[in-house]
Amino acid sequence: MYMLPEIRSYLKKIENELVEIDRKQKKSIIEEIEGHLLEKIEQAQGSDGNELSSSEIKKMLKEFGEPEEISKEYLRQLSDEKISKRGKGKSSVKRVIFSLIAICIVATIIIAGFVYFGKDDGKKEDEKKIIIEGKGLDDIQIGDDLSKIIEVFGDPESRSETDTFIWVKYHEKNGLDFLLSKQTGTITEIRFNVGFNGNLESGLTIGSALELVLDKYDGAKKTLKTNREGLETFLFGGDKVLYEQVDGNGVTTTYKFIHDEKGILFWFGADKNVTQIVVFNPYYGIPDIAPKWLGLMQTEDMQERIIGWYGEPEEKVATDDTIWMVYHELAGIDFLISNDTKEVIEVRFNKGFDYATINQISIGSSLNDVLATSGGAKKTVTTSLNGRQNLVYGVDRVLYEQMDTDNKTTAYMFINAPEGILFWFDINKTVTQIVVFQPYSSIDIKEGFGLNYVKIGDDLDKIIDLYGIPEKREETDSTIWIVYREGAGIDFLLSKETEKIVEIRFNTGFHGSLQSGIAIGSTFDSVFIEYGSAEKTVKTNPEGVAISVFGRNKVMYEVLDGNGEISAYKFIRDDMGIVFWFGKDRNVTQIVVKTPNNEKPDIGSTWLSIIQMGDMEERIFGWYGEPEEKVATDDTIGMVYRELTGIDFLIDNKQKNYLRLDSTKDLIGQRSTRFQLVRQWMKC
Repeated sequence: MYMLPEIRSYLKKIENELVEIDRKQKKSIIEEIEGHLLEKIEQAQGSDGNELSSSEIKKMLKEFGEPEEISKEYLRQLSDEKISKRGKGKSSVKRVIFSLIAICIVATIIIAGFVYFGKDDGKKEDEKKIIIEGKGLDDIQIGDDLSKIIEVFGDPESRSETDTFIWVKYHEKNGLDFLLSKQTGTITEIRFNVGFNGNLESGLTIGSALELVLDKYDGAKKTLKTNREGLETFLFGGDKVLYEQVDGNGVTTTYKFIHDEKGILFWFGADKNVTQIVVFNPYYGIPDIAPKWLGLMQTEDMQERIIGWYGEPEEKVATDDTIWMVYHELAGIDFLISNDTKEVIEVRFNKGFDYATINQISIGSSLNDVLATSGGAKKTVTTSLNGRQNLVYGVDRVLYEQMDTDNKTTAYMFINAPEGILFWFDINKTVTQIVVFQPYSSIDIKEGFGLNYVKIGDDLDKIIDLYGIPEKREETDSTIWIVYREGAGIDFLLSKETEKIVEIRFNTGFHGSLQSGIAIGSTFDSVFIEYGSAEKTVKTNPEGVAISVFGRNKVMYEVLDGNGEISAYKFIRDDMGIVFWFGKDRNVTQIVVKTPNNEKPDIGSTWLSIIQMGDMEERIFGWYGEPEEKVATDDTIGMVYRELTGIDFLIDNKQKNYLRLDSTKDLIGQRSTRFQLVRQWMKC
């Protein structure tokens, strides 16, 4: 609407009288009065739109009030508000008196306007509204949608969106803004700002003092000084917590008081007076640990950020690998940080921490509750402290019962690594600590090495300390074999001479994988993709595969049963120290780690050790099948496998043992004469 000169002159007189206030406040007052006047003119014009005469407009302005009187009332209101800020609780009487005066003045103006124009549309523009905790207002509440907001307040002054929220503003006209969930399209927060004409039933409103707010809610349970980020991430939760935001110089710039159970939040300026009131759905549970902490693990220098939230730690321990920061008394929390990447490795929640898991498990919860909300334990084991610390029985929903040297239970621990959470319990089965970390699904096996806590070359005592008494133990002249298949899906082969591990075998029931991702159950093809194709694929019997008659590097053995059917597969990467066994379905059934070997097998160790063992003609036939050529005399049998293996055999026809083994260049790297090999056998 075009600004009429009479109204422009009237507003200018009011503006000139408002000399004691700043430009922003003055502008707000003039715009508010202008809005009222323009609305009255529209009402007076009616549906036919006839313009008012200059005399009619002047008469309306006179009955609206003299500019000097209007200005005085606004100045008096602002003066009373300043007094209320200084006097805190004592200002309530003055505000009530002013409200009564203001109501009378407004009522007189409205009545005069209605008498002049002969209209009453039932609107009470200046009537104060009551804020309802956890709901909003009578006419707009949490859970309403955008169409309802527009129905009540009209089109918003501005609208913006993120991936999760829609934010609409009505600051200039109503002192309001709304936050809506983008997913549901409904209001999640109603925010009351400077310019909102209303208060809570308790009388609290914009401008109320911090001391008065705390008094109305029986004080804060906890107060924390923190930076802006710490304040926005609710480091101490929302159960009657007062946050003091400090700047880089340690000066408090903002306060925030949250009462989750009431569904109300107050923002305060540096002067400790309310600048915004936020209403949201009341929350009676304990906030969820995971989204507050796991989402922060991969961002920036966490040591610096944590100090920004909490200040200097109560205790700090640094090693070459990690930094441990403790805030037990302040927050019931400590952090383990990578010294290399500066990322958080673990966040540990202890007694004094008020949050819980998404299933509302917190410090003090019972073991039964933890198991019930986690789907139970897949495995329950007893182990030593070392066994528990090294997670020797797996990480996927395993309950560890920690035993001391006297076989007494000292603690319990439940780990759910795929969910990234771990619980410690005391002997009463009560949660004493919750640890969150980046989720993972298994323990890593390293080729040619073993596990991070048990490896090739470790001794028998270490294995027993970790796993306890074995389920089975067998010995030969040269080896010791110990088994933990039921509990851990693992067994060990040790040298009897040194009692050191020479092989670690991972079987069904072991919940780990190679760093390549290959694990028990992986496919034949996936192993080839990660470890290269076989350079040789051969068929042989179990004995042939056991002594690796075709070599030990990049060889795929197809193991034949008595009927000539393939019963298993074995793929060896000797240079990497890894062996894979497959079932008939061509899926991994066992992974064997051993010492890597880049050298070609020694002829002597492969063959001389078995010269005197049984009927060699039959055994060789079992390994290699029908020979390419076979020549028998009364004294000897010659068996030729030159194209297949580069080997031929001469066997005593009476004793059935070797007389000679002839090898081609392909096997030993140089051509050897029969004479040289015979001389080698004779020396042995």
